[in-house]
Amino acid sequence: MLPVNWNIGSALPLHYSDVLRFVTAIALIRQSRWAVAIAYYWGRTLNIQAIVTPHPSMLVAPSVGFFLYWVLHIAVLVAPLVLVWGVGFRPKWRDFWRTYVLAIVWAILIMPMNAWLGINYGFVNHPPDGASLIDWLGPWPIYVVWMAVIAGILWAVMTWPWTLQQRSGKSARSSGAAQR
Repeated sequence: MLPVNWNIGSALPLHYSDVLRFVTAIALIRQSRWAVAIAYYWGRTLNIQAIVTPHPSMLVAPSVGFFLYWVLHIAVLVAPLVLVWGVGFRPKWRDFWRTYVLAIVWAILIMPMNAWLGINYGFVNHPPDGASLIDWLGPWPIYVVWMAVIAGILWAVMTWPWTLQQRSGKSARSSGAAQR
């Protein structure tokens, strides 16, 4: 955080995982549905990219940045579990769609800014430094399309069981009422 260390390519909170930290705090404190949905979908998928294939600088001797990187990425991975299993948040299709559209809009907004400033927030203008899961998805811009498709499929799979559970719960209640 010292001015001498400031770098426009890494100092702004514009990566998905950076935004996720603020949104997850809102989700935990206020339990706003929009924030909980973003924490659930982004925290359980997009954030995992940063844990599985961290930036090479996060694999060197511990520092404050090293510590914060790992603590914050693990926190936003665990928080959705607390919100779903502890608090009782149940994703619905509208949560899926809102979060998916927001992720796409974020990428669309961040791409021209990245190009203009020569930076790469969200890794939507080129793959991250070092090995990454993105490397398997082809060259830019093809990998961006694949990321959107894979996120959509994963998030739909993460939504579907909860909607089945909600539907079966409604069916059981309505059949019980019909029997009375």
